[in-house]
Amino acid sequence: MPQQVLRTLIFLLLSVTATAQELTLYVLPAPKPINWHSPSSLVFSYINNAIVANKYGKGQKHAIGHVMVELKYKERYALVGTTATSNRYMMHKVMHRGWGLGILFATINGKLEEADINQPQLQERAASGEMAYIRYKINAQMFERLWAYLQEYKARGYDKYYNGENNPRAGKGAGCSAFGHSFLEVGGLQHILNDSAWKIDVSVQEGLIGKPIADRRVSIFILMIKARWAKETNKYRRLQYYEPTLMYKDVLSKMNNNTIGTKDSVGQAKGIVIDASTLQPPDEPIWKD
Repeated sequence: MPQQVLRTLIFLLLSVTATAQELTLYVLPAPKPINWHSPSSLVFSYINNAIVANKYGKGQKHAIGHVMVELKYKERYALVGTTATSNRYMMHKVMHRGWGLGILFATINGKLEEADINQPQLQERAASGEMAYIRYKINAQMFERLWAYLQEYKARGYDKYYNGENNPRAGKGAGCSAFGHSFLEVGGLQHILNDSAWKIDVSVQEGLIGKPIADRRVSIFILMIKARWAKETNKYRRLQYYEPTLMYKDVLSKMNNNTIGTKDSVGQAKGIVIDASTLQPPDEPIWKD
């Protein structure tokens, strides 16, 4: 089937008005896996992803992968994902301004991309198959809570804070995966899937953390030769991070092993559908600030 015809069919599929409430997380892997074995492997794999040829359109490279959130019910529709306003800015701070791995903890300028930008990306990724997704069938109460969370998140201006502490419900910044996962938390859905396979947990030695977190400059060359993370005896800062490529692999693994939910597909992209329509939203407050 010609690619243009396939993309048109996918667009129609994605644009159909839902008669039932749905929450979907779309996960786009990095061009090549990010290697978290050590600081040096992390830096080299990121640089490799940053310079690798991009077969998608401008702004769709996503060197560390990406997560989008879709909420759909009748006339209400949102397809959102948070990004940095400038990835070049981040690279510049590490390469030339001595931020080092402080970039992993710094709050920088962000933006919330919506359906006008994300819909074409979904079409491209669904056509190529380089995307996985988890679709939750939810009830009206759950939908209202998640919809209110998204609207207030924007109204509070939290969408302007990228990265940081990756704590979006406290207004302390969020990368795309933390933002996506926060919808599962707000809905009390995070326990349905074992998301431990999605998380990176490393100890970053203080000496590798530069500005704006610490008053030091860290050379990119130091990062390139550091072959291990901090030992327990070192001073360090712990980084816990939901990693899009790990999320992508785990969704495919669960689907292939029939671990949970029902297999699904949009174009060439594979996903899981989970019926959570009987689950009531939690009583706890949406916000933690």
